[in-house]
Amino acid sequence: MFWHISHRADPFAADIADRHYSRQTVGSPQFVPPGSCFVLKAQTTTGRAYWVTSWPLAEFTKHAWAGAWICSAFRNEAAGKATDMIVQAIAATRAHYGEPPPLGMVTFVDRDKVKPTMVRGNPVYGMDLPQGRL
Repeated sequence: MFWHISHRADPFAADIADRHYSRQTVGSPQFVPPGSCFVLKAQTTTGRAYWVTSWPLAEFTKHAWAGAWICSAFRNEAAGKATDMIVQAIAATRAHYGEPPPLGMVTFVDRDKVKPTMVRGNPVYGMDLPQGRL
């Protein structure tokens, strides 16, 4: 397991968050949106990473997936293979929260700031898990 459970104001993870494109206030001690959250951090011999699963209250959500778990942030600074880290983070999230909500987990990617992986000549942003795999 790459990950260790952390919290919304962990200085180690906040430092990594400061370099994530979604960071709203660089230098702020907290780096997680309001609501329930599950924060993971990793440090390996090659690098470090952090992951945030948010579970905002549906009534405060401004997108079509109100009630879903949100991958609010994932930044991997050479800590390991990203797909392996994502699978482990989702498994840890399920261990923490239990069964996923009906809408599962969603993430939002700024395609202007994230380099895609080319798969059979097509750009792929992140990991696309088929329905029922979460």
